[in-house]
Amino acid sequence: MSDPSTDAVDQPACAALIEDAAINRIVAAKIPEQAFNLRTEAPMPSSAAYLCNTNGNALQGFLHCKLTQAAELASSDNSVPGRIVDNDKPGRTRLRPSKHLIFRMAIHEASHAVIRLYLGLGNITKITIEAPEGAYVAWEDGVLQEQTEEFFTAVLVATLAGRAGEQEIIGTVGASGGGDGQTSDQAVATQIAFDMEATMGFGQKWPLLYRATPNPQHLLAIDLDLAESVHARLEAAYKAARKMVAKQRRAIEHLAESLLLHGTLEGPGLDRVLADTKHFTKE
Repeated sequence: MSDPSTDAVDQPACAALIEDAAINRIVAAKIPEQAFNLRTEAPMPSSAAYLCNTNGNALQGFLHCKLTQAAELASSDNSVPGRIVDNDKPGRTRLRPSKHLIFRMAIHEASHAVIRLYLGLGNITKITIEAPEGAYVAWEDGVLQEQTEEFFTAVLVATLAGRAGEQEIIGTVGASGGGDGQTSDQAVATQIAFDMEATMGFGQKWPLLYRATPNPQHLLAIDLDLAESVHARLEAAYKAARKMVAKQRRAIEHLAESLLLHGTLEGPGLDRVLADTKHFTKE
């Protein structure tokens, strides 16, 4: 990150940001206005799923999709204030995210990515804060890991790392940890913790009892002991995520800065940024 004593801050570009102390550290990097003029691109899948295929390989193609409030307007007028024309949907527009929301998404996704790197969970293939869905981290699993309680606990920590990053670095959190409905971090983390307690054999109570259900929320509502055990897992994972984020804060801010500058990181560019980010991580 640039030294604010040698790089003058572009005041017009950063006027909407300087009220927040957390954002000031990024402003000091002399981020240009165009960093916040997000490009539109073809939509990515809007569903986030933690899946087990027929081979028992968990977490294949798990996408974190952070949905911004997207609204459609039957007009192709690119001059509509506060809206962006979606190139993939001719004649439609969506709400333009505020600069503060863009900054929050950058911190959120950078936190997910850095904690995944720290925990050795898969190979990150793309990070974006400019997709129509909002923002997400995509990765591939290079090998099939042992499906142990420790492994799924690490996955749980990584899932909650985005919210932890917001709380530790910005000081507040977005609703549901980003996303909408079953795609949100909160929903995905709850499903993982529920499965650990009810179907994977790691339950604190009745670990041998298989309690799969198409409606986990209903079972959690009527079984308070199960709900308490699931929540205890979530709390423990979130506490661990906050500690990791605090420890890796410099790496997260470095990656967030690159996201603010480029919008999307993939291919060789992503590889270079992640290699640089690793220099800031702490053991």
